[in-house]
Amino acid sequence: MSGSFGDPLAFLVRTLFELVIFIVLVRYFLQAFRANFFNPIVQTLVKITDPVLNPLRQYMPKTRRHDLAALLVAVVLIVLMVWV
Repeated sequence: MSGSFGDPLAFLVRTLFELVIFIVLVRYFLQAFRANFFNPIVQTLVKITDPVLNPLRQYMPKTRRHDLAALLVAVVLIVLMVWV
C-alpha cells in the first residue's frame, strides 16, 4: 500500500492536522464575515482556538476583519503537514 493508508499512525496524525487546520480556518472566516459570536457553536470554536491564537495576537499587527494569527497558524500547520 502506498501513501498514509499503509501506516495507520501517519494517517491519524495527518487527519488530526487537517482537522485542526479546518477549525482554525473556519474561525478565520467566521471573523472575516462577522458571524454572530453569541451562537453556541461559534463560541465552542472560539474556546477551542483561543489558547493557540491569543498569544500570537500580541505579536501580530492589528487589522479590521482579518485574523492574521489564525492565518499564520493555518499556514504553519500546512507546512508542517507537508514537510513531515
